[in-house]
Amino acid sequence: MRRVRMSRLVRVFSIAAWAALGVLYSAEATAATVAVIDIRTEIGKGLARYIDRAMTDAEAQADIVVFDMNTPGGRVDAMREIVNRIFESDIPTIAYVHNEAISAGAVIALACDKIVMAPGSTIGDAAPVSQTGEELGEKVISYIRGTIRAAAERNDRNPDVAEAMVDKKKVLVRTGDTVESLTAAEYASRLESSVEMEVIKPEGELLTLTAREAMNLQFVERIADSLDDVWAAYTVVEVDGQRRVMTSAQIQAREEAPDDGEAFRVIESLEGAHTLELKHEFLERLAMAVTSSMLGSLLLSIGMLGIFIEFRTPGFGVPGILGLLCIALFFGGHMIAEVQTSFGLLAFVLGLGLLALEVFVIPGFGVAGIAGMVLLLGGLLFVFGQSAPTLTAAITSFSVAILLTIGLAAVVGMALPRTKAWNRLILSTQQLSAAGFQAPRAELGVLLGKEGVALTTLRPAGTADIDGDRIDVVSDSEFIAKDTEIEVVEVEGARVVVRPRRETTTA
Repeated sequence: MRRVRMSRLVRVFSIAAWAALGVLYSAEATAATVAVIDIRTEIGKGLARYIDRAMTDAEAQADIVVFDMNTPGGRVDAMREIVNRIFESDIPTIAYVHNEAISAGAVIALACDKIVMAPGSTIGDAAPVSQTGEELGEKVISYIRGTIRAAAERNDRNPDVAEAMVDKKKVLVRTGDTVESLTAAEYASRLESSVEMEVIKPEGELLTLTAREAMNLQFVERIADSLDDVWAAYTVVEVDGQRRVMTSAQIQAREEAPDDGEAFRVIESLEGAHTLELKHEFLERLAMAVTSSMLGSLLLSIGMLGIFIEFRTPGFGVPGILGLLCIALFFGGHMIAEVQTSFGLLAFVLGLGLLALEVFVIPGFGVAGIAGMVLLLGGLLFVFGQSAPTLTAAITSFSVAILLTIGLAAVVGMALPRTKAWNRLILSTQQLSAAGFQAPRAELGVLLGKEGVALTTLRPAGTADIDGDRIDVVSDSEFIAKDTEIEVVEVEGARVVVRPRRETTTA
């Protein structure tokens, strides 16, 4: 009897245990998945490439996307690509501003379904500026104004508040419960009519809001200390077959006053959701770094300096390797970021080839050298033009790169002669008579007009065989190849100057 009771007890316990496990497994299986996309850098083409790939991954694996934002802004064209990618997606999006979303970052945040800000964070100041801090023309400002208003209206935010982040000419005021932007003339007219208004943003300034100010203007949805607080605040719902996110208060209001024209159902809470962190891939990191405003110019400067040092020193060593590596990173990073560089790369390579031809083959500096410099600099300017928002910004970045190259060259020119590595490349020992060295032979003067053969490459100094003697000589041009027939054109003390022998013709 006891055995029967024990058997029944074990069976009941087993069923209860399996049921509990089933409930846990079911809860685990239906938990929401949140994809976190990082925007913690300057907005550029590399970031746009990363966000496009990350959004595709999120659409396949997650229920919602959260942009973890801390950005000072960046390029207008990259911002446009990111905003369009968000608009094209059916997955709900939340922008979590944990420090700042300035300029282009503010527009991206406004494109999201919800905006949540951390205490002390800021959003706004979205007027487009050049790399020197100067505001761009009215055409660009008008485009940003339209984009930011459209993003605000799309997600039921006050478009006048958004516009005040772009347009200095408008005055943002609160009249009762209404917040609106006015022209200077409209504002003056209301003042004359003694209308009571609170000025939120005066004329001549751009609107930047703290988290608390944005909440007071009902411009953002929540203030949250962390991403976990964001998860706890929202639930995924479905409205007419389209997924959205709502707070519990919004869901309750919807259930109390249902819209008969829309199908509505609650899917799952984000509290306890799985977090899918979509990290940057190596190539995406490279593209973001190289296409940033300063690192690209620095890489280009180091690359050009390394190549020119290699042109001026014998053999092929560290400067050439470093120069080619930096140039490869510069062009490769732009290609990864899908910046059109084909023409620029072709012009750069052709220009480099012409310069090499001028240095190592053709004496002096003529048409090939000038054409090489034009092609090389033109190719680089083309790449900057493709990666910068405006021609002015491209010229600015290009000028910074050139000035940086000149500055580095000056520093290297002063510091390199003092290093041990440089001393290995040149002969700096003085041949003093006290050490047993004698003055050069006076009979070197008889070599004037004689012919011989270069025993080494003259670049421009080297050794030649003249009348069976090994003579230290220097060419009157940049380069004379080994085994070239030469003739002595000048003798000054111990300095014997030669040039390639000219062919004589007979009548």
